[in-house]
Amino acid sequence: MIRVRFHFLLAVVGASWVTVLYRPNAVTIVLAVIFSLSVLTLRDFRRICLLFLLALILIGYSLIGYRSLSMEEGQIAQQKNVELLVFPDQLQVSEHGFVRGQGQDERGQRFLLAYQAKNQEDVDRFTSISFPTKMSGLVKQVPILGATNDYQFDFHQFWKTQRVTQQTTFQSVTLARAHAQNPLQAFFFFSHRLHATAGRWANQLPNPLGDYAGALLLGMKGTMLYENNPKIAELGLIHLFALSGLHVSFLAKQFRQLTRRLRITREVADGLLAVLLVMFYFFTGSLAVLFRALVAGELRIVNRNFSCQWYPVTIWSWSLLASLVFYPQILLTLGGQLSFALTLAIILTARYNYWLRGFFLSAVSFPIILAQQFAWNIWQTMANILVVPLFSAIVLPATLIGYFGAWLSVVKESTNVVINLFDRFVYWFGQLPGYVVIGAFSWPVLLFLFILPWLFFRVKWQLKSFLTLC
Repeated sequence: MIRVRFHFLLAVVGASWVTVLYRPNAVTIVLAVIFSLSVLTLRDFRRICLLFLLALILIGYSLIGYRSLSMEEGQIAQQKNVELLVFPDQLQVSEHGFVRGQGQDERGQRFLLAYQAKNQEDVDRFTSISFPTKMSGLVKQVPILGATNDYQFDFHQFWKTQRVTQQTTFQSVTLARAHAQNPLQAFFFFSHRLHATAGRWANQLPNPLGDYAGALLLGMKGTMLYENNPKIAELGLIHLFALSGLHVSFLAKQFRQLTRRLRITREVADGLLAVLLVMFYFFTGSLAVLFRALVAGELRIVNRNFSCQWYPVTIWSWSLLASLVFYPQILLTLGGQLSFALTLAIILTARYNYWLRGFFLSAVSFPIILAQQFAWNIWQTMANILVVPLFSAIVLPATLIGYFGAWLSVVKESTNVVINLFDRFVYWFGQLPGYVVIGAFSWPVLLFLFILPWLFFRVKWQLKSFLTLC
């Protein structure tokens, strides 16, 4: 158990230090101090020194990316000619001909881009893009503005977590197909093309099947999903659509059952699954929050086949460390916070009864959602207790079957009916009186609310151990 605690403390200390680096404020600093002091519970000077040394290596690595991002953030407004590499799955064209998306220059710096099409021919040029494209022309480049009022959504901080600090508005555009310079780039080009094709397929599906498939499988159309059914956010069900890995676990389970029926050995099946997990990660657009599920899935395969005897908390810890290496600002996003907090809560409450686990998960998510939305629905706990099993047992399988089997009209229509019933149920539940606008809590209150359920778990565990000894 000492090794489990070491890995866990390494993960949370490293995560807290990296978070302070990118967003130093009262909450992140206090959490970093608490986690750093908790290392003393190891009671082994060599382990403590090794842990802090590894955490310093992680922060040193993160400092390289932080300095590069700070230089990009410090750029001033200017007009210039640019050439951006744009992927088809990162472009959107509105019905009024307004083009927006993301692109990157030859140095790898990412930009938000915008362009108002001049005519229908201009619109057709962008709607027909299906390959990685070089978009060049004269632009006005300005920093992304932050919130101008208290408690307003901060676009600057949001896009900074995606390593984007500047936005460009094209005045004229020239498009040319981009060609890969090496095999690795060719693979990324192919994955983006595949993701764009998958997105177009989701757009052709009837709603809400199309919205659910786009949000769950592809990380697309999430905004449309919440606009069409705002009760999903109000009831605190965002974590179901935050790509926290539910569908990855479901697909992996179904794949293992299929291979057992086909009498494929476990070793061969796990080898195939390890490859399929990586392919599925790129198929879904290489989303940061899904990376946790990918790493955890791969580590479980290694654990199962090489007798590593890793506990679930150890796998959680290493998935957090790996995510910090590739996506250092993952815990500054709502999806990242919910994904890691709730998966840890699920691991720690594995032996709890269903109702107690539901209350614990609701208590864990309460301060995280409150800090973002400043509101709470008194029915949220009950909604999670009722909806989560329905979502896992019915909605998720129906979405997967409806998306991949939509070439059969009967499959498409029947799964859309099932998802529509669930969507209406969520909307009806959210209509019940109980949505309360609480406002912004001070950071000590939010921090206390976040720590409280974990303290409850710790006290309950110690009490159970004491009664066992008695």
